[in-house]
Amino acid sequence: MECLCSGRSREEQLQYIVKDVKAGQAYDFVVKAVDERDNSTPSFVNTESIKPMAPTNPTVDDGFNTYGWTDVPGYSEPTDYEYSVNNGQTWKQVTANPQPVGDGEIRAGAVQVRVKSNEETGDPAGLPLKSNKDFTENNVHDVYSVERTLTRGKELAVNVKINQQAAYSDDAYVVFELFKVNR
Repeated sequence: MECLCSGRSREEQLQYIVKDVKAGQAYDFVVKAVDERDNSTPSFVNTESIKPMAPTNPTVDDGFNTYGWTDVPGYSEPTDYEYSVNNGQTWKQVTANPQPVGDGEIRAGAVQVRVKSNEETGDPAGLPLKSNKDFTENNVHDVYSVERTLTRGKELAVNVKINQQAAYSDDAYVVFELFKVNR
């Protein structure tokens, strides 16, 4: 593959985009500026040591203690990723996106996710995406508590009292389900 790109001044930046690249495949490039005398020294670039890019769009959900992201193109499975909750000191296998990170005080930047290294292809681990917000300890796991009483007369009545236990700003619904029990 050869690309002849031309520019007019020293300040102009040129770019060549290689489409349909394969993950795990190394590419070699020779870059050379050619003038009328063909006296430019070639510059060699190899992609073998280039790390996969970081995922994008960090999503901290402090209420559910999860960290989400937008996948790196070519890496769409949770098994392609690993995460850290201690600034990258240790890494664990991702199980889902968003990834549960546990309940506790975790500062912004400490939770990270990256494409994990692949020993089979020789690909290094990717660049990490760091959390952009703090996680706080949240001992309240239910937003609402439900108190109920059942009265039976000619009719069966279920009385429900809902108590909000944690901050929640969206609409909430009460759902009643009646199940027939065969005894």
